[in-house]
Amino acid sequence: MENSEEGNCTARQNPPFKAMTPNLITKSSIESAAAASDTSPEVASILDKVCDWDSFDVFKLDACTGGRPLQVVTLCLLRTLGVVERLQLDVTRLSEFLAAVEGHYTPQHYHNSTHAADVVQALGAMMAADQWASALEDWERLAIIIGAAVHDLGHPGVNNDFHVRTNSEAAQAYSTLGSINENNHAALASSLLDLRGNDFFMSSTMDATEATQFKSLLKELILSTDMAHHGGVIKSFKASLQQFGSELTNWSEDARRNAALRMFLHCADISNPARPLEHCSEWGRRVQEELYGQGDKERELGLVLTPACDRGSSCPGRSQAAFIKHVMQPTIAVLAPLAPKFVETVTPHINASLEHWRALSNGCSGDCISNSSPNKLPERMGPLAGSERNCSSDVITYLAP
Repeated sequence: MENSEEGNCTARQNPPFKAMTPNLITKSSIESAAAASDTSPEVASILDKVCDWDSFDVFKLDACTGGRPLQVVTLCLLRTLGVVERLQLDVTRLSEFLAAVEGHYTPQHYHNSTHAADVVQALGAMMAADQWASALEDWERLAIIIGAAVHDLGHPGVNNDFHVRTNSEAAQAYSTLGSINENNHAALASSLLDLRGNDFFMSSTMDATEATQFKSLLKELILSTDMAHHGGVIKSFKASLQQFGSELTNWSEDARRNAALRMFLHCADISNPARPLEHCSEWGRRVQEELYGQGDKERELGLVLTPACDRGSSCPGRSQAAFIKHVMQPTIAVLAPLAPKFVETVTPHINASLEHWRALSNGCSGDCISNSSPNKLPERMGPLAGSERNCSSDVITYLAP
């Protein structure tokens, strides 16, 4: 049962054509989901905007829910989509699972439950803008929303390279697999899902095959959020787009799940520079504080400092501007054929954010944010050597956590 509100506010053959679910997200479904939330009137008013890119305020939701924005926004979005009703999910167990997920996020500056809530809501806004989610099965919708909720579960506030250099416990467990943080997130999510009382889909209309597919897709989505796979996600999406076109109903099941869903979650995960400037700048501040925290640990351990993590020499404005120019803008451009209205909405914010961070980078040495066309980043991103580090290190470090 949902908790009462507490706290003060501050490439296969194409499958047969599948009809799209009409009007998946409507004003009525949003209002009904917000009203069903066991929360205060102020929280309900925030949730009324759960699918609105410009006006949703995740920081206010965090304050008004007493630090549980993830549980509240995820349940609201699943209700808005009609997934809870159609799949007959156990709401009490779903709420308990989401509460457990929120409780296992650590109090990092950036990789915390507020970031996860922001990614969940970003997907909701993306779904509402272009209705691409109407082409999905309900269990696929469930997988990508839950995937967003758990994608950084238990994040320690350091990147995968730090794990390797310190031979951390997580590195010892997952270094042979790669994606150390992401494998840890996936394992923790799986363990929480298997706990008695959290198995919210056991009595649902999902059959055994769908339940197995759900768990498999959930893991793949989590692992795909490793920024080392950025180039691979983009490449796979572009290939499927070229083969199947811009209507998701025409995509094969494999392409839909392994290319489209990974791409949409990836875009949501890196979308904070596309938020209105007030929120974009706050996310940028939080990112940098977390990077500095890693740098402090590196200094204490006598390690070579990662450039963007060095409090004494990094340039946050340059890091943010480089990320927007070299990663955010090209990614959004690739997404446009499947999400044109969403891209139209966020493009002015991205441009404003780029100019904001460029202005703050004045006085920094080097220039990797000129007006030239974006550089192509490697398919797998990792530490760079030699002169390549001059401009790229800040970008890569930003991506890696």
